[in-house]
Amino acid sequence: MKRPRLIAAGLLYLVNWYNKRQATEQPETAPEQNTRPEPEQLDQAAGDLVDDILWDMPIEDAIVTTWTPPRSADPYLATIHATEEREGIPRDLLTRLLYQESRFRPDIITGQVKSSAGAEGIAQIVPRWHPGVDPLDPDQAIPYAGNYLAELHDQFGSWSMALAAYNWGPGNLRRQGFQHAPAETRAYVAQIMGDMGNFEGDIYV
Repeated sequence: MKRPRLIAAGLLYLVNWYNKRQATEQPETAPEQNTRPEPEQLDQAAGDLVDDILWDMPIEDAIVTTWTPPRSADPYLATIHATEEREGIPRDLLTRLLYQESRFRPDIITGQVKSSAGAEGIAQIVPRWHPGVDPLDPDQAIPYAGNYLAELHDQFGSWSMALAAYNWGPGNLRRQGFQHAPAETRAYVAQIMGDMGNFEGDIYV
């Protein structure tokens, strides 16, 4: 599925580029003869062009998720959505995080495959850092991961930084800042937020 926000941004860029080019190609005229459109007219033209693309889509739908959970997520969606609602997490953000962590693969969820860092299960929880939960039990791991993500949001003030802390660790993020995050963490945040949209002013990183 195409991302309407990216299409709109590209169209706005093309409109501005075209008008600048037209202005440079036209001979200079006296101020009273200048026929270049006013900035407001350019904004209106750009808006009309974007409206032509998004005519059948409410603007709020253009800034929310374009991502659909895979069929393999179906057995877990009731628990995930209940957790998201309880913890105040945007719809399917936790679903997308869990997909990033485990791809909802049975061999990962059951612990047959573990990460080199010792992370296990659907939420890729490291038992030594989170001893109070069984990472191989999705009914425990999903609510735990949702509560943890919500706590990270409270600590860092945005969902993008909560994702960074989930992947890199809150201590690392707090001490070093996101500007020093490893490439893996940057990609983690960018991929999830790029699919999920813009929450509470979060930016794509």
